[in-house]
Amino acid sequence: MKVRSKVSMIGSVAKIRRLSVWHVLALALFLRTLLPIVGYFYTRDVTIFIAPDTASYVKPARELIGSHRFFSDGAPEIFERQAILYC
Repeated sequence: MKVRSKVSMIGSVAKIRRLSVWHVLALALFLRTLLPIVGYFYTRDVTIFIAPDTASYVKPARELIGSHRFFSDGAPEIFERQAILYC
């Protein structure tokens, strides 16, 4: 009988661990959504989401949406970055 109780206890521990992982993921998603919303309503300014390097991310994304290519200034983004790194 002790073997059965250990097996059921192991199953319940697995369920608790699985639920706790989902709770942590749900909490992370909730905070990831809540904090920017609170920041926006506190400042009423969307520029709090813009950093000095935002343009380097937005430009290729707009090109990808507009022309379905990952280009920036007519050249593939990867080549532009390599040229900057080696100069």
